[in-house]
Amino acid sequence: MKNKFLVFGCEFLEAQIYGVHAFLLKTKNSKLKTSQKGFTLLELMIAMTLFVVVLVSFIGLFMSAISEQQKNLEKITLLNSASYLLEYMSRSIRMAEKDPGATCIDLNMNYKHPNAGNDSLQFLQTEFDAGAGGYVPKCRRFYFDVGAGKIKIMKSTDNTQGNLQLAIDLTPGNLTIAGMRFVIQGDGQVAGSPGDPTGNLQPAVTISINLRTNIASPQELKVQTTVSQRELDIEY
Repeated sequence: MKNKFLVFGCEFLEAQIYGVHAFLLKTKNSKLKTSQKGFTLLELMIAMTLFVVVLVSFIGLFMSAISEQQKNLEKITLLNSASYLLEYMSRSIRMAEKDPGATCIDLNMNYKHPNAGNDSLQFLQTEFDAGAGGYVPKCRRFYFDVGAGKIKIMKSTDNTQGNLQLAIDLTPGNLTIAGMRFVIQGDGQVAGSPGDPTGNLQPAVTISINLRTNIASPQELKVQTTVSQRELDIEY
């Protein structure tokens, strides 16, 4: 060690090491000290717990949103199917006319329940027949197939119930009909008949349907509408 001097506040020593002239930096402590600060185990456990709680809450909200969206889609399906069924049956029932020959229903009546109970409806419906060259009455029957949970229609090739063809399913495969009924009002112009004390009411049919979806937690919908005969029910 020969000389020592300061450079920018640092003290250097001039020395000969193994014949080599060198300058050594003098420090207050020959041991280098490093300061490193980390997380304790408790802090890590608290952070992980908070993260898990937030994650579970987010997943719960996400699954709840998906569930509500699924329910809304099921309700839309029910509404669309109910709208189709009511519109299809209403259009046919509205075109009903009297049966002067009692070939489809009772004499001079507009509608009847062909089966026991009120879950079926039979009537003459006027429709265009290209073969006949015009509009002709044909026998029609709507009924509720309880075993299958479906609404079905039977169409006759003419105005007789004896020629009713095989039933056609009107209900989508993803839905089940839990119940259906037809209530006839003002039919036959008979005073004192149910819903028509004077016998002067225009014939009408009230349709009630209970639909539900075919899922684990089914959505259910009840709809009802009343359809009157389009043609004026004149006396016979």
